[in-house]
Amino acid sequence: MKVMQIVTFLAAIYGSWMLFSFAKENNIKYTDLVGSSFIISFGALSAAAILSIALFPSLIVILSHVNSKNNYKTLVFHSRFTIVKNNKLKTLLAYNLIISLWPFIHILSKEHHALILTLLYPPLIHLVLSVLLNKNPISIIKPSAIQIMTLTMEVILALISIIFLSSFIKSIYSEINDGVLSLIFSIVFFLLKHPGLSTDNKKAKVTTVIIVFLLSAEAFFMFSFPFSSNIGNTIAKSIDLKLGEKCFLANKELTNKIPVEYINNVTLDDKLAKLNVGTNVGDIYYLIKDKEDKPSIRLEGLHLTMKNCPSKKSREVQ
Repeated sequence: MKVMQIVTFLAAIYGSWMLFSFAKENNIKYTDLVGSSFIISFGALSAAAILSIALFPSLIVILSHVNSKNNYKTLVFHSRFTIVKNNKLKTLLAYNLIISLWPFIHILSKEHHALILTLLYPPLIHLVLSVLLNKNPISIIKPSAIQIMTLTMEVILALISIIFLSSFIKSIYSEINDGVLSLIFSIVFFLLKHPGLSTDNKKAKVTTVIIVFLLSAEAFFMFSFPFSSNIGNTIAKSIDLKLGEKCFLANKELTNKIPVEYINNVTLDDKLAKLNVGTNVGDIYYLIKDKEDKPSIRLEGLHLTMKNCPSKKSREVQ
């Protein structure tokens, strides 16, 4: 219950901030949006943002640290190779590096079962390395089961974050090469697992410091205007706050109260008029002129009636 209360509180704050970023980005009065039900939608979807961007990476750090002692025992302490025992840190770093290559499979793979291959890669690599390095492979069955579950959970959390980010910041992702994107996610995942190299209580403090730093950096990242405006615009489209071009009944309310430069004729139906609606809250409309990106006029009391625009098929028939 306490966790839910904290997430709800943070979601409300972050939802309000994203709504403010959206209003600033689109020349909209913030007071028009705050008093609407849209703030609830922004708050709910921002909860997903907080989980994916802030809490999930932190959970990966925690899971990696929790599993650190098992990794040390399985891969180093009970190793059959002297060189491995004498190079504890290098061995664990190499292990984490190999495990962290799964984003290349997820992003570059053209197979239909890319997701399954992505989830199978870390456990299989762990099992292979454990069997190769351990003196008694049978003794690693129980700890390996725990390690595999932890690894799989780490990858699932990372995948959710990647899917969330890719759906909300498509414009940024589309400009980055798939290979570079895979490398970025591999490096990030590797760095998140770095605290897992701690194998004693003294070094456990390092994990706490890293988590605090991580959350602080993510908070700064999340509350930055470029990131917030990207997410805000995407959420606005998904909840019909940002409508785009829509057709309305061309009544006197529309033709008399809306400047002609904002009204476009609708082919095949002179009873309709097309408006580019930047935002609609209740009976308040923010309209966009042709060849412009942001609303430049705010109108209310129009009582417009939205209609379906004629489809391409109907045009072809006529």
